[in-house]
Amino acid sequence: MNDAFVSVYEFRKRLEQHMLHARHPMVVSHGGMPIGYFIPARVWHDRATVEVFNELVSAILEMSGFDEKDVKEAIEAYSSANAEVTRERMLRHLARVHPEAAAPRGGNVAKR
Repeated sequence: MNDAFVSVYEFRKRLEQHMLHARHPMVVSHGGMPIGYFIPARVWHDRATVEVFNELVSAILEMSGFDEKDVKEAIEAYSSANAEVTRERMLRHLARVHPEAAAPRGGNVAKR
């Protein structure tokens, strides 16, 4: 995941790898023209500790017409809307990985 520029085709084809392993912002292009920007969550959260990330994130946000406040609001809205779903998924995961730890809590965890 060293590419700073990636075609929309390659981005879509390797979406999971980009989301899990990308360590820097990327420009997504179509026909050689930039059509979007991808800022991995780890870069977003580390932006204050690594100056180059902070500069890249600021530049991308400025080009897109958004600011940090907009991103924070989106993250908060997503987190609050999906808190219960995330909690239930974590409980199901824990029940599969550590069934002995999940059972005593008395929760009947449905399996997928």
